[in-house]
Amino acid sequence: MNLPASVQQLTPEQSAALIQSTPDLVIVDLREDWELKAEGIIAGSQHIDYLNSKLFAESIAKLDPSKSYLFYCAIGGRSQLAASAMAAKGFTRFSLMAGGLDAWIRAGKTLVK
Repeated sequence: MNLPASVQQLTPEQSAALIQSTPDLVIVDLREDWELKAEGIIAGSQHIDYLNSKLFAESIAKLDPSKSYLFYCAIGGRSQLAASAMAAKGFTRFSLMAGGLDAWIRAGKTLVK
C-alpha cells in the first residue's frame, strides 16, 4: 500500500518519544473491542474501531485536522488503511506505529487495562 508522503511510520521507541514530547497528541487505537479487552491499550489512547466502517467514518468526521495523531492497531495493516482514509479527508499531521501493538509489546513497552 502506498501511504501519503506526509505519513511517518515510527518504531515503538519513536512512538513512545512522540507521546512523551507531544502533550496534545491524540493517540488512536484502531483495534476491535475484544482486542482492547484482551491485551489492553497504550495509556491515553482513544478507541476507534476501524473495522466498523460506519463508526470509523463518524468518528473521523469529528476529529480536529489541526491536531497531531498517532495511530496503531495490532500489526499495522488497519493503521495504513486508516492513514489513507485520513489523508483523503485532508488530515496531514499523523504518524503510524510500524508493527502495531505487537511491536510495542515486543519492545517491552507497557499497556493499561
